[in-house]
Amino acid sequence: MLRSSLALCGVRVMCVFVLAAVAGCNRSPYEMAQVHGVVTVDGKPLPACQVMFAPRAKDGAIESGKPAIGWLDEQGRFKLSTYSDGDGAVVGEHLVTLYGPANTADLPAGIPKFKRVAIQGKAIQVEAGKDNEVKIDLALKDLQPRTFQGRKLKQ
Repeated sequence: MLRSSLALCGVRVMCVFVLAAVAGCNRSPYEMAQVHGVVTVDGKPLPACQVMFAPRAKDGAIESGKPAIGWLDEQGRFKLSTYSDGDGAVVGEHLVTLYGPANTADLPAGIPKFKRVAIQGKAIQVEAGKDNEVKIDLALKDLQPRTFQGRKLKQ
């Protein structure tokens, strides 16, 4: 009887630890803010791609936080998710990368096939307590394969 009571107590304690661990898995140790926006190429929506916001570490910090991902719909719109659907991105400065579609047939006519494009020029700031709206307008040349000394570079 005593042995079964101890075993039952042990199972209960284990369940509490498992539930506590699972409950904390989708929480961010960083401050988060909503981020949504649109990606266009020469003013036209870019569909079927993925955008990633990778946070930069703040001064003196080693960890920067988990990147946020968003899928572009037919109108080039996205909403970022990091730990759970639509929860946004870590507050702070981000480097942005665009990933091409798995099926290049999903790209509009005139858009070249690409795997990955780092958005050049500036980092994007995600501000606390705000629904951040981001507009990324690329030029067609930004999606062209890059070359160095006459050789095509991997994208």
